Amino acid sequence: MNGLGYLYQHGLGVAQDYQQARQWFEKGAAAGDANAMDNLGVMYQYGQGMTPDYQRARQWYQKAIAAGNENAKQHLQNLPQ
Repeated sequence: MNGLGYLYQHGLGVAQDYQQARQWFEKGAAAGDANAMDNLGVMYQYGQGMTPDYQRARQWYQKAIAAGNENAKQHLQNLPQ
C-alpha cells in the first residue's frame, strides 16, 4: 500500500495523483505501516494535493516515530513551527 502511494505521489509508472497517493498511504497507515504514516506527514507538510497542514503533519510524524520510523524524527525536526 505504501509502495503504491509512493508511485502515485511521484508519478512513477503512473500519472502523478496526490489524491490516490494519500488514499494508499492512509490504507497503509491504518494497517500499521510506519512508512505510510511518515509519507502522510510529508504530504501534509508540503501541501501535496491539499493545503499545507503542519499540525496534521506533526501528528503523522509522531505516529510514525511511535511505530519505529527513524526518518520521521528528522522530518519532525524540520517541520516549521
